[in-house]
Amino acid sequence: MSVGILVWEIWFDNSNINNGIDDILYVNVVILIYRMDAPDISIFVQNRLNQNQLEYLYTVNKKLEDVIQWISNKSCTVYHSNASISIDSIIVCELRCRYNIGNEISFRLQTKKYSQLIRMFHHQPGQKHENPDGIVYMDVDHKHYNREEIIYPVSNIDTLNINDALLGFLKECNISSDPIHDIIPLRRPFRFLTTLDYFVEEKNGRL
Repeated sequence: MSVGILVWEIWFDNSNINNGIDDILYVNVVILIYRMDAPDISIFVQNRLNQNQLEYLYTVNKKLEDVIQWISNKSCTVYHSNASISIDSIIVCELRCRYNIGNEISFRLQTKKYSQLIRMFHHQPGQKHENPDGIVYMDVDHKHYNREEIIYPVSNIDTLNINDALLGFLKECNISSDPIHDIIPLRRPFRFLTTLDYFVEEKNGRL
């Protein structure tokens, strides 16, 4: 809801009042204020959202509600983690993380109920992507808007360290967290290695 206040100040020159003429010397619009109240958060919990609402969820301040702890497959080559994200203590979003050693990093922020995409970071060497406007991106780190088919290149997330990459994505999406208590670091591998490099490093005790 918007609230507006409009105040006018008008001053007249009375020097010609005998001639029946009032000359306006000064017109001043003092203030015009609009205040936008925060939307009802329940709207974002129960309904499918349009693009403007999804963009609002991207920009508004949010909080990480779960401890992020990486879970691996049996061969320890693929890790994943999910966490709930809140606005004013109400769970609205979900964060889904995936790390495939030597191949892929993805962080996906989505709505909790309908899994609508809000933002997604994707790192996958060698991947080709073509936007609807015909622009082709090849082998670039990128983010997806709330329309999954549209991407834009980014270079502000450190893919050499999965833990730093995660913190960078949380910051970019305005998700507050306590890195010491809310995130259990993936202790190995710290670097983005190929699968072969990973096993060599592990064998030599450097991970």
